[in-house]
Amino acid sequence: MKIRHFLIASSALILLLALFSACGYYSFSGSTLTGIETVYVPIFGNNTAEFGLEDKLTDAVIKAVNAERSLSSGERSTADAVLEGRVTRVTDAPLTYTAGEQVSQYKVEISAHIKFEDVKKRKTILEEDFSAFAEYDYPGGDRDTALAKALDKLAQDIINKAVSGW
Repeated sequence: MKIRHFLIASSALILLLALFSACGYYSFSGSTLTGIETVYVPIFGNNTAEFGLEDKLTDAVIKAVNAERSLSSGERSTADAVLEGRVTRVTDAPLTYTAGEQVSQYKVEISAHIKFEDVKKRKTILEEDFSAFAEYDYPGGDRDTALAKALDKLAQDIINKAVSGW
């Protein structure tokens, strides 16, 4: 009987050690930006007819860079990396309808092409298209607020993808 208890206890201990050692080297940070601490973000381009989106997205991206603990925005001459891009599309589309088939809510969607480059290694870290949207009520909804939310989501998605490498 004592041997049986010993075998059960030993097996349980081995199982626990195996489980914990498998997680021993895992990190939740996800960052693959070794050597990159400062990022220069030039004013984005704008391929749309909507005036001012380039400035708004640039500001949102700089804000997201500065919110990332491992990064800060900097000047081109001293930055470790450059994150540049252009707004490629902005659309408003019906999202929901009333029972009478009238539009009750729209979504505004913004798309951008982004390039993130390590200037010291002269290596592109990320080059990709991104998009994000937010909704607003119609009539009477505030499109500008929805646009700002979509820009913030877009900027956060860009930074998350840049630092995670996924």
